[in-house]
Amino acid sequence: MAKNTVHNELAELEPGDIRLMVDSLMELNSLGKCRSNEEVKERIQMFFDFCRDRSFRPGVESLATALCIHRNTLFQWSRGKNCDEERTEIINNALQIVHAFLEQCGLSGRISPPSYIFLCKAWLGYRETTPVGEMRQEKETDDKISLDTMAERLGLHDFDFDEDI
Repeated sequence: MAKNTVHNELAELEPGDIRLMVDSLMELNSLGKCRSNEEVKERIQMFFDFCRDRSFRPGVESLATALCIHRNTLFQWSRGKNCDEERTEIINNALQIVHAFLEQCGLSGRISPPSYIFLCKAWLGYRETTPVGEMRQEKETDDKISLDTMAERLGLHDFDFDEDI
């Protein structure tokens, strides 16, 4: 069902919009690879200027395209792999802007809540979890429940826990 929804949404794109997006991505990709951290920094600035001037939405894939690298390389650099500390900081600053842009789109209602939640999980690493403090508090409470209380909750009123098994 989701596949058909995505297909239908893509089918509804206007030809002019498709042309603009593809032309923009090809232009970004034609810039070639950066050789130094300074070039990476300049390219990222150029990317955000490009996005602002053309009303082109910044994203992880389009940022990687502007740097002429694969998104896996982008994420490796963000984790300090195969690059120096300066490049890691440059990349993380750029990714933070992309993530903050996504946050603003979600918080302002410009994208649907389910899409925003999905993107937060996929791009930002958000998870649905119980905070550690709450988990610890629940565990402490559970540890303190007596066997009699547990038996009562489970409906085992006639069970005697003092008997040897």
